[in-house]
Amino acid sequence: MDPHRLWRTRRELLRDAGLVGTGLAAAAAGVLPAGPASAAPPGVRNLPRSWYDRPGLEGMPRIDYESMPVENVRDHGAVGDGRTPDRAAFDAAVDALQAKGGGVVYLPTGRYLFPPPPPPTPHYWLRDLTNIHFVGEGESSVVVFEQPGITGPNDYAPKYTFTQGWAFPNVVNVSLRALSLTWTPLSQMRDGRPWYAIVLDGGQGAQFVGVHVDGGQPGIWIPGGRDKWVVDCVVRNTASDAIHFQGATRSVGAYNYVENANDDALANFTNTADTPDTTKIGDVRFAYNTVVFVGWGRGLTFGGSRQRIDHNWVEAQVEAGIYTDVGIFEGAPNAPLYDAAAQDNTLVRTNLAQREDNAFYRYGTGGYQGAICVRDEVRGMRVERNRIAGSGVHGMTFGIEGWRPFDGTDVVVDSNVVERPLGTGIRFIQTATADRIRFAGNEILDTGTASVSVEGTLTHVTTRDNEVTTPPSVTGSVSGDFDGFTVVDDEPRYRDAYHDFRVAADETGWSQPPSGPRISPRTAVADVRRFGARGDGRGNDLPAFERALRSLPASGGVLRIPAGTFVLRPPTGPDAYPDTRIRHHLLVAGRDDLRVEGVGEDSVLVFTSADHQGIRFVDCTRVALAGVRLELRPSTPLRHNRALVELSATRDSVVEHVTAAGSSGPGVLVDSSRSVAVRDSRVQRAGTHGIEIAASRQVFVDNCTVTDARDHGIFLSWLGSIACAPQYVRFSGNRVAGTREGAGVAVIGGDHVSVADNAVDRSYLAGIYLYSRCGNFPPGRVEVTGNVLSDTNTGRLSHTPGAIAVHSLQRGRTSADVLLAGNTIRRTPYAGIWVGGPTPIGTKLADLARLELRDNPVTEAGGPPVDISAAQREHIDHLQI
Repeated sequence: MDPHRLWRTRRELLRDAGLVGTGLAAAAAGVLPAGPASAAPPGVRNLPRSWYDRPGLEGMPRIDYESMPVENVRDHGAVGDGRTPDRAAFDAAVDALQAKGGGVVYLPTGRYLFPPPPPPTPHYWLRDLTNIHFVGEGESSVVVFEQPGITGPNDYAPKYTFTQGWAFPNVVNVSLRALSLTWTPLSQMRDGRPWYAIVLDGGQGAQFVGVHVDGGQPGIWIPGGRDKWVVDCVVRNTASDAIHFQGATRSVGAYNYVENANDDALANFTNTADTPDTTKIGDVRFAYNTVVFVGWGRGLTFGGSRQRIDHNWVEAQVEAGIYTDVGIFEGAPNAPLYDAAAQDNTLVRTNLAQREDNAFYRYGTGGYQGAICVRDEVRGMRVERNRIAGSGVHGMTFGIEGWRPFDGTDVVVDSNVVERPLGTGIRFIQTATADRIRFAGNEILDTGTASVSVEGTLTHVTTRDNEVTTPPSVTGSVSGDFDGFTVVDDEPRYRDAYHDFRVAADETGWSQPPSGPRISPRTAVADVRRFGARGDGRGNDLPAFERALRSLPASGGVLRIPAGTFVLRPPTGPDAYPDTRIRHHLLVAGRDDLRVEGVGEDSVLVFTSADHQGIRFVDCTRVALAGVRLELRPSTPLRHNRALVELSATRDSVVEHVTAAGSSGPGVLVDSSRSVAVRDSRVQRAGTHGIEIAASRQVFVDNCTVTDARDHGIFLSWLGSIACAPQYVRFSGNRVAGTREGAGVAVIGGDHVSVADNAVDRSYLAGIYLYSRCGNFPPGRVEVTGNVLSDTNTGRLSHTPGAIAVHSLQRGRTSADVLLAGNTIRRTPYAGIWVGGPTPIGTKLADLARLELRDNPVTEAGGPPVDISAAQREHIDHLQI
């Protein structure tokens, strides 16, 4: 097995978990309605021997499910319709099993609702469990936790300091297998209240196998205890950590997939408040995990003794990819990290947040400064065979300038490849000291500054067989052999398609919207039918599309899609662009002046995998997608975050007259690109946001219609394949008609952002929502003008008390300058415009440099036209109403 092929289809996951063929796999096809109560299956199959035979799972205890009694929650009154509270049925099923000494709680396909408990009780479900195992039918056995919503026009304040969905303290022999946990509505505010999806506190013997978590702050939390295993789990869209082992012992996280977390992906912090002697917190391993798109915090962290992080993939991480930590609680003592190993990991584009345009902290100040960041006391560490590509600062740093020193002994840095960091390959800061350190067999290529920079003090150094393209620099002191570096002229293997976007200067003014490819009567045309595409809705037409695309010259062309239903199944071979774990159905890479065009709604492209982008344009210039309908079949119970069309690292390009229906993520995604227009298009039933603009500049979204998006109708973010402040982004003349959990138009960052002349109706949250995901990239100038907002905040659990809501914006070296003018607000249960402040999910006030409100008529509102508390006004430098 390819150790980095860590993604799995739902059927693969069910098969490998031993569920396919047992009658428990009906969920594999997607969202299914809740059915009537059914008899429990005669038994649940054990995981097959081959499942345990993978590297990293040595020593994992084997649970004998086949010998256990089974209780079906439906037989105890669970409805599973997502509307009826089901906690009592789960209690009854557990009670029945505990009377038998334990067994399996079986969750058929359905959505099992756990509503908020009576305040201030923080636990949605709190139980001591021994020998209890929860088994579902895969992703579509969903446990739903409801966020608390606003209870009245003047009752916004949070009712809880924190909540825990399922909380099982002191567990003994407990497992969760092939089921899902999700929060609704989704919130990714790092400074909101913590909403834990599941907590297994202390105890001994717990396993998570094939569990999906969508949302939560954090997702899976495992403080203390021993023998905890998290394997083959998928955690997405958390507001803080995805999977957190804190002070755990003899535990493993392996083969997990984490995407779009808002803090550490897999963490193992030292809890020195509870266990000052970190030699007693040991033997935790993170292996063969995949981490992509993390907006705050680190990829993988470790602290304690005998910790190992190996064979992981970390990509598009705003902070350090791998990080050592020696204490977590304020006032608790630090403690050394003993006998640690970071081996065979791949880290691609980490430290993305440390940029001049990030007003929270800029290059070289704050942050973690290295793809691998090692700080404080280390007593024995091996950093071996890692590949580090495209770090935003240094490849490795020992110590954090301006914050934390480094004091290490017995450190081995062997056989690593560091390619194209924007800073130094390996850096020891001025306050770093290390004794007995070895550098051997490393390749450090195409660095922004020195290959190795020693500003501190290294003693008893040995070096040999290191190849570098830039000589080392020593401004501190080195004793021992430091001559084992050879300057070579080798080219790195890593080609960074995002490099120019990462280092580009700030935009200084609006550009004209792009017109797309240069097409002439002599431009080559390839009709996909001529290359074997049938368009009958049955066979796989992807090979024909690829042949047609290859036939066009590099100078440009037209890929023509006639009327028909063309099924595009993912390729059976390579299905990802180099150096990424984001997969695709149809890849268009490195093309200029290419137009992919159909005849309109009759040119239908059907994509079959929720875990692949539909059409992915990467590293293209002047391309266009026009006149096609894109669909994902079937749908999925949870967000999978994949777009039907994505433009990534792409310039001067256009999406027009396109319909995107039923995506597992955004309908249209513009990622880390410049000069892109999305116009005259429709997005229906998006699995996350209708149209998402991420880490891009000079983007124009005009005259589009978004209906029934799960999250925000139109969303502007600073995190994509890179992180940067969006600049000169315009949303104009669009209509958002209905959202299931989100706002109409939402902005979490950007400078010179215009939200003008749009119509929003029936939004679950605010019609227009400006808020902070975390401290990174606080917004600059945002203008919201001429919009018409009707029937906003219609969601039963809405937490935004204004048709226009400005919430928790943070102040870095600059802060937001917001204009709200000429907007018409009709029918909202709360205020017309609200700025704050306390809500059911958080209390952080918005920090604003300037807020100007003028000529915003409000009719049929349940609250005042403008609601800005006295406390909030103190956080606005210049307020004009």
